Amino acid sequence: MIIDKDSILYNLPKEFGIKDLLILDSIRFTLELINSNYSSLKQEIQNITDNHKDPPKTYHKDLIPLFNHCWGIIDNSQRLINLYNLLPSNNNHSLVKDILFIKGFRNTFQHIDERIEECLLELDMPFYGMISWEINLGRSNTMHKFFALSGLYISRGKLQYYIEKKDLPYNKLNNVTLQTFVKKGRKPNIEFKKTEINLSDFIENIKLIVNKFEKHLEQIGEDLNIAKTDWVKRRDIVLRFDF
Repeated sequence: MIIDKDSILYNLPKEFGIKDLLILDSIRFTLELINSNYSSLKQEIQNITDNHKDPPKTYHKDLIPLFNHCWGIIDNSQRLINLYNLLPSNNNHSLVKDILFIKGFRNTFQHIDERIEECLLELDMPFYGMISWEINLGRSNTMHKFFALSGLYISRGKLQYYIEKKDLPYNKLNNVTLQTFVKKGRKPNIEFKKTEINLSDFIENIKLIVNKFEKHLEQIGEDLNIAKTDWVKRRDIVLRFDF
């Protein structure tokens, strides 16, 4: 979990004011979206991995959810940064400086339809990228690395990847990574370069950021001597009208 149920983000003091309350709760909701994306991504990866331990007679291959959840993490993470930047800060919002690089990945996703030629033709890159992960399936302590490629891949040469041998715990996902491309530079010196993001490390970084952010909010509450508010009956509600 990225945020625990006893987090101050679930129990924001009402004295924070309407504007800050709405921004902070939007941050909470966005963090839950990221957590849902990542949990679902890991489950999809586990399902694929399990199907390759002892492949059944019929295997329904469906990589769509895998890439949907992966790019959902990218998109929602940029949204998280944008929301955080709406809050007042005395240090230029340095708390999120280590994840600002996500914007390049988000721009790729946002404008991917405009970059067909660069990704498909010049860089020989699957349209929605490639996802990889490492796991020890317990066969003589052998490390296994999986690659999931989006869409149709028509090879124009050999696929070459450097794989480092590692000792991994049994059946635990490691180094879930998205490889794609990002735009570098400004006109007229624009380049499109292959790059990757380790989503396992990225999520851990977000957890550290959230932990610091929660402590900051707790300190504000202590300094102002204001209590937390229980919003459980007014948060993420469903309304039903009969007519």
